[in-house]
Parts: sequence; C-alpha cells; structure tokens
Amino acid sequence: MYSLRVENENGGELMLQPNSNYTIGHIEGLNPPPAAISGISLPVSDGQILSNSRIDTRHIVLTIYINNPVETNRIILYEYFRVKRLVRLFFKNGARDLMAEGYVETFEFDLFSMRQAAQISIRCVNPYLLSKIDKRAELRFNTESFEYPFEIPDPPGEIMSERKRHGVLTLKNEGDVESGCLIRIKALRATPTPIRIFDEVSNTSMTIGQSMSKNSTLTIDTKPGQRSISYNAYNSKSAINWVKYLTIDSKWITIKPGVNVFAYQVGNDKLDTSQGQANLKLVEITFTYRENFLGV
Repeated sequence: MYSLRVENENGGELMLQPNSNYTIGHIEGLNPPPAAISGISLPVSDGQILSNSRIDTRHIVLTIYINNPVETNRIILYEYFRVKRLVRLFFKNGARDLMAEGYVETFEFDLFSMRQAAQISIRCVNPYLLSKIDKRAELRFNTESFEYPFEIPDPPGEIMSERKRHGVLTLKNEGDVESGCLIRIKALRATPTPIRIFDEVSNTSMTIGQSMSKNSTLTIDTKPGQRSISYNAYNSKSAINWVKYLTIDSKWITIKPGVNVFAYQVGNDKLDTSQGQANLKLVEITFTYRENFLGV
C-alpha cells in the first residue's frame, strides 16, 4: 500500500490516494532517473575513457481516473496541477516517505470517453526525491549529543550525532546521494580570523578568511545551483556577499551518503591549546539539510 498527496505552490493540499473521488491508474518516474554518460574514444585500444556523467531531470507522469461527480472532481484537479506552475508530490510506502518537486508540463484528458482519465506530466528540475523534513544539527564546543524530535517513537528523540572530542560532529546521511546543506554560523562574541570547517572524512576544509562581529550571522548555502555566502551584522536589514572571503583552497561542504564527520576551528590557535579551545566557544554552528534519494 502507498499514499499520494499533492501540494500546489500556494500550500493547498489534496490527498489523491486514498481518495474515493480518484483512482490512480499508473505512476511513471518514481524509479531512479537515467544518467547521460559520455566518453572519449581511445586511439590505440578498445573502449573509451569516461569524460562526463550526469543526471538531467526527472519526468513524472500520473494517470488519474476521475470518479463521479466527474466534472466537479476534474475541476478540483485543475486547482492543484496548474500548467507551468510549481507542484509537490508526497509519496509514502512501507519503506520510504519522500517528496518530489517540479513543474506541470501538461494536463491532458479525453472529455468524451466513457471513463475520464487525466494524464499529468511533471518535470522535476531537481532529479532527486527528497526527505520531507529538514534534518538539523548543532556543532558547538560544549555539546555532548544532538537529537531530532520528529517522527521518532517513545522514548522521544533519537541521537543523530555524538561528540567524539571537543568541536566534532558526526552525521549519518541515509540518502542515496550526497546533498548540499545550509550552514549558519552565529558569533556569540567577536571572532578572530579565520573560521574553518573541516570535513574529516574527505580531508578537506572550507575557510572564511574574515572575522565576525558580535551577534552577527554567516549563512553558507552549499546546495548545487544555489551556492552562496552571506553575512548579516547585528541589527542589519541587508546581507553582504562574503564569497570573496572564501579562500582559494576551500572545498564546499556537502553531506555524503553514510557517515560524515565535521570539525571547526576559530582563529589560528591550535585546538590542543587553551586559547584554541576558548575560541570554539565564540560561535554556534548549525547544519540543516535534506537527504536525497534516487527512487522509492
């Protein structure tokens, strides 16, 4: 058994399955989307060398039989599947509870058939299916463990990361592919330069070569196509672009499938010194992300 719900761009919701007004005939596009793979031929041997591989978009097609009263129920579908407008589909089965987001390409039906069926085509520019709820974790000097209090049976909360040493956060991404994230750094006091976030699994780091003032906020968006770094001073109504302070050796932080380990450093003082550990208390760092899946 499964359930299917649609949400339009205004937040209106309609349950399609189960719903006595509609019968879902078929759903295409919930399987992993195809990849475009290209290679370069070898001049002196068989085969090719991989030059590029990518997933373009996801194409979802719904076939929905419209039950009586047909005219009323068809018009209701118009409210949620508006051509060229944003739509979200929420699909839940026994294994996964995911969301797809896309734009309605076509809404077709045969007005004079004995039983009307709507065929709705949705183009998802993001080819991945997403977890419905954002996951959030805080990276702080004095934090022992972190909990997310949603969709977890008693006892409430479930540990999603544990501190292995001061200023280290372990996250587990249960998705199929890596995802970008939103990193917010809040300065509790003025900070020294620089601020570094380490990906200890891939042995890379992201470094901001600028200090922050007290109560300011730095927002780093690492999602593909949305990468940005913006700085808000305390009580400021506008954000400042801080991409220019990203050092040349930096790598954008992503949440990879499986276990991720992140650490941070404020200033150049070593973490095994009292000053280095004191600097960690100057900021609070929050990771927010959604898990990406290839199919249901």
